[in-house]
Amino acid sequence: MQDQLVAGRYRLEQPLGRGGMATVWRARDEVLGRAVAVKLMAEGALHDASAVERFRHEANTVAGLGHPNIVTVFDAGVHGHLPFLVMELIEGADLGALISRGPLRVEHAVAVADQVSAALEAAHRAGVVHRDLKPANLLMSPGGVVKVVDFGIARTTATARAGLTAVATVVGTSAYMSPEQATGAQVDARADLYALGCVLHAMLTGQPPFTGEDPMAVLYQHLHQPPRPLREYRPDVPAHLEQLVLDLLAKNPFDRPADAGTVRIRLADAGAIAPALTTLPLPAAPDAGTERPRTRARGRQSRGAARSGRRNREALLLLGAALFAAAALTGYLVNTSGSTDGKGTAAGPTPSATTPATTAITASSEPTPSQSTTTSPTAATAPQGTVADVQRAVTREQLSGDLAQDAAKDLHNRLKEIAKQRAQGRTEDAEHKVQDMRQHLADLQRAGKLTATGATRITSALDALG
Repeated sequence: MQDQLVAGRYRLEQPLGRGGMATVWRARDEVLGRAVAVKLMAEGALHDASAVERFRHEANTVAGLGHPNIVTVFDAGVHGHLPFLVMELIEGADLGALISRGPLRVEHAVAVADQVSAALEAAHRAGVVHRDLKPANLLMSPGGVVKVVDFGIARTTATARAGLTAVATVVGTSAYMSPEQATGAQVDARADLYALGCVLHAMLTGQPPFTGEDPMAVLYQHLHQPPRPLREYRPDVPAHLEQLVLDLLAKNPFDRPADAGTVRIRLADAGAIAPALTTLPLPAAPDAGTERPRTRARGRQSRGAARSGRRNREALLLLGAALFAAAALTGYLVNTSGSTDGKGTAAGPTPSATTPATTAITASSEPTPSQSTTTSPTAATAPQGTVADVQRAVTREQLSGDLAQDAAKDLHNRLKEIAKQRAQGRTEDAEHKVQDMRQHLADLQRAGKLTATGATRITSALDALG
């Protein structure tokens, strides 16, 4: 489609990124004589009515925000039969590319977070929750302006009524996902604040607060593991900035700062917002004739088949009720964290991934054919299982919808008691607790709070306890 004229005025020049739902092109507006980014929906996505509606929803959402730290939408329409939208072109790279070079200076991280908070404050005031805030969705312009992009899975009052994102459907990116979002619960602005805490942590340490070999392990940590204080990584981080990040990462949304405006006040207290972001070592833009899609998985294919195999395993781990089994594939849709479906407006280089387990679970993704024939390993099949393996099994069933949330909480409490008894050498008491838990699983099945498939997987994890 290169050199094609869209809507009689936008000349496509080169692709900036491709995803399952759309391709983003660098283009020339021949009417106004300026460079723009044109996001053109993929042919293969047209069969999905909800994907088409989400595409239109993104244009309407962003166009209604109008903030200097949010990407601007200039135009939208249909080219032939393909929906498109036209956005400002950001001649820079995303924050992920910057973090891949190492942790940022404290004042730079604070300056970026302040601009992101300003964007969130405007979005939340308009009733929009982004739900996929992460470094790859924060574009860094050479002039020092941070732009928040990819509102494709944002939730508004309108989308809630329309049912574009159903309750119990997980969307977002595992490394930057709030606990309530991980369980498919309704989310509000505080989910974005949690993600901002993860971004701040990544800027200051070089990685998000929780990492793991697969997305499910990361989600488990978001739900159950407290983050390490920043100053254990970097003693130069001010104590009040460390406390702000810990507050943003609170498991309970009500324990987080009240709103993005409050975050900005506390960032100001952390000091050093004044330096211009033009002092940041921004990665250079690629040559004009070089195609550099911002899809992280593609950028790393040269690392070998072993890495590719792990990405396939990560993708399968998040396919809904089929998680860690060959059950029906429902509820979860998987995409790589560097997807350009909802952004692609940067002309910067492809960033290197900074952590494993950054698979994005987005509403616009499609599973690959190979995923339907592969069974992923689980903690339950691991030799010499531990109580932690059983806890992860419980979390998986909760996330897949096979276990009610209140029942999951009770099971986790039982497992904590078992772990405590085992640590104290009270093996006989622990074994009694395990037997009681087996009976309780049967009771949960009869009560309709646990599916037979879920019970089998949790029981298998219990059987593997060494």
